[in-house]
Amino acid sequence: ELETSPLKGHSYGVNQVRFSCFGTLVASVSTDGTAVVWDVRSGDELCTFFSPSGYGLRTCSISPDSSLLAAGGDDDKVYVWSLVEKELKRTITSHEGTVFALCYSPDGEVLMSSDVNGRLLGWSGHPSHHALLVSADDAH
Repeated sequence: ELETSPLKGHSYGVNQVRFSCFGTLVASVSTDGTAVVWDVRSGDELCTFFSPSGYGLRTCSISPDSSLLAAGGDDDKVYVWSLVEKELKRTITSHEGTVFALCYSPDGEVLMSSDVNGRLLGWSGHPSHHALLVSADDAH
């Protein structure tokens, strides 16, 4: 394993790894409840975020402008952290099952999330806006 491997930043299994749009950052999330963001060129760990509940994280997505990291998992929540300020900006609590998928739209205006129960939710991609834009309860 390479010295700069994102697998080395976690104490338990890595569930997902995602690159930023321009390939300069990579984020990894783990069952240990951490989300780690790395600089692709240097291999440096830029920041580590912890699930506030301590539960495992299953999925993540970096916003198109690389300013935000969304992550979700076993506590049925989605967390959005600022990669600039390195702090939690938003918590989405509308899921009733493990969050398994997250994706920002190409323009960053929408953040989609889905859970183990088949619930698909579309949110404003801005961390200060909490509007639910679209939902489907049976998106299997």
